[in-house]
Amino acid sequence: MATTTMGVKLDDATRERIKLAAQRIDRTPHWLIKQAIFNYLGQLETGDTVPEIPLSAQAAAESDDTQPEETHQPFLDFAEQILPQSVTRSAVTAAWRRPETDAVPMMLEQARLPAALAEKTHQLAYQLADKLRHQKRGNRTRWHGAEPAAGVLTLLP
Repeated sequence: MATTTMGVKLDDATRERIKLAAQRIDRTPHWLIKQAIFNYLGQLETGDTVPEIPLSAQAAAESDDTQPEETHQPFLDFAEQILPQSVTRSAVTAAWRRPETDAVPMMLEQARLPAALAEKTHQLAYQLADKLRHQKRGNRTRWHGAEPAAGVLTLLP
């Protein structure tokens, strides 16, 4: 199952509440948030009435009156220079994350040659293997470095 990271912006007080609640039940904040999401989605999907948690009057008044405070973003200059991924780069990124069990069959199919080209390739490989087997170098029958390749190519008829 593929997973995607999603971000939720929370104020420090809410973040601390989540952290303390998770510590009380000996779990991580991540686990607690996931459970809360799953429970809420389950209630919505089954058609249960879900009481919305209203903001307190004071919090609502504060959010209307105050401007969001500017936060320090140390990597903002760098982030603005990053361009969106091209279509090709997006395809590479997606392929990089693809499970091997899905990728190998697809790559094998893409590597399959047309019958005529496959026959020519087979003939060339056979010729190269034959030359390696019969090549003399000094008083040795084969190159030392070419032995593994010649051994693999002995599988050719």
